[in-house]
Amino acid sequence: MERHRVSWLLYFGASLVWQGYGIATAFRIAPVMRPLFDALGSPLPGATTGLLQTYLLWPAVPALFGLFGWRTWRRGMDRPSWDFALLGASIVVAMILQAWANVAWFQPMFTTLRKIG
Repeated sequence: MERHRVSWLLYFGASLVWQGYGIATAFRIAPVMRPLFDALGSPLPGATTGLLQTYLLWPAVPALFGLFGWRTWRRGMDRPSWDFALLGASIVVAMILQAWANVAWFQPMFTTLRKIG
């Protein structure tokens, strides 16, 4: 197996694991968010509302990337621009999912703390 294919596979797999981490974070925090923030009595910011409305669909993201990655791997990685664009997009999406989950969790708390103090 060629070295660049193995490297691509390892990096792509790591990006899928990172996406899974962001999704696991969302699934861990979303069920407790609504009651917690309702009890605080403050309106939810857009990032939190968006997460609560969409987090159940998030597992489709790594599934789609996995499908595209599998097709790329099976095709023999004959289009380097596509291969590395897919890898880059997967990494960026993983970063966005994790950042969205973190912002959705902390932003309402910081907003409430600013109102108190």
